[in-house]
Amino acid sequence: MQINRYYGMRFRPAPLSKAATKQGKMDSTTLSDRKPATEKLNQLKYAAQGSQAAETQATEKIKNTSSLPDHLFEYIQKQAVEDAKIGDYKSEEYKAHIQGYMRKNISPNRAKLMSMFNPMVMNAKYTGKPASYFSIPGFSGFTARFSVGRVFGAYMSIWNSSGEQVLSYSPPPNAGWHEHQTRAESNYLDEENAVYAAAFDAARAQMKAEAATGGSHLNVQV
Repeated sequence: MQINRYYGMRFRPAPLSKAATKQGKMDSTTLSDRKPATEKLNQLKYAAQGSQAAETQATEKIKNTSSLPDHLFEYIQKQAVEDAKIGDYKSEEYKAHIQGYMRKNISPNRAKLMSMFNPMVMNAKYTGKPASYFSIPGFSGFTARFSVGRVFGAYMSIWNSSGEQVLSYSPPPNAGWHEHQTRAESNYLDEENAVYAAAFDAARAQMKAEAATGGSHLNVQV
């Protein structure tokens, strides 16, 4: 029987040449260098995706599901974007516009009511008579209560057609007219605030996303 003389011998791989060893080291170094670059590329990609999502959200035409008229809804959104650019939440210009619209279209004409009853409360004299209740001419469904105290002077309360107090007059120490918010005014302010906050936050989110990717513009269409 012929015995294989190589049986049981351990085989070792042939040593690499110097050139191959050097090339292996270069490949290893190159892969190591590529890792942080790849991570940076992924970060930029995710930031770009975030910017694109924010821009899409901000530029999409948002449907008006509130009770606000479309022209006011659009104004609120546009002004929120302008305020976001300068970092001024509800600028004075915006607040003046919102309050002006409410006084003209939602609030009762308190200025006229106060002007109408100023002479009554200012010149009131105590007579000992009980409080009087009466309807207010020119204000459908509005009623008033008027009384004069022995020591301090006149008191007056005014209610709208829904039974909500809209104005009151008090003698000292809290002398003067006091406005009381109606449900219609409260609902209007709640809706206005929700629309503004959503538009302002979306604009700020887009600005942050653009800053992360080197952008320098805010393209919001409402």
